[in-house]
Amino acid sequence: MEWAELFHLRFMLEYVAPMVAVYEPGVLLDYFSNAWLIKVISHYPQSDLDAYTTSFRSLMDRFELPANVKVKYNVVADQLPEEELLRRALINRPMVEVGWIKLSKEQQKERLAYSERNIRWDILERDEKVIPRVLSLNQYEAIKARLKQEVVSGLGGNNYQAIGVLRA
Repeated sequence: MEWAELFHLRFMLEYVAPMVAVYEPGVLLDYFSNAWLIKVISHYPQSDLDAYTTSFRSLMDRFELPANVKVKYNVVADQLPEEELLRRALINRPMVEVGWIKLSKEQQKERLAYSERNIRWDILERDEKVIPRVLSLNQYEAIKARLKQEVVSGLGGNNYQAIGVLRA
């Protein structure tokens, strides 16, 4: 369990408390994880991602919630096969590559530095090409927006939450 998740969940529950107090049907805090993409981009082992999911769900279970507050944690890869998710993600790659070429050398350098901070170098060989990872990270931002649009159809975004008002 990470402290950030604890504090965020607590903040969100405090944020919706006034709504819950006056609106009997209540609210739904719906968290989404696209950890499969983190695995592809940053090479995190599935066991680490599974441990995070288990830990976050365990944290959610520790809160004593009013009957009209629901908290869910959806893992995108549980809803679609990873091959299909990757196929959808790769649709944006040509656009991302064009965007990369248009960046200034300074912007490319900044993105490379960002990329290096988000890759599990302890797993990868240090001499592996970084530029494809940067394209993946930039692609990640592009597809995150697309995944956000597809939340209704069962896809999620990047460990973010959506607040929904429950109907009577």
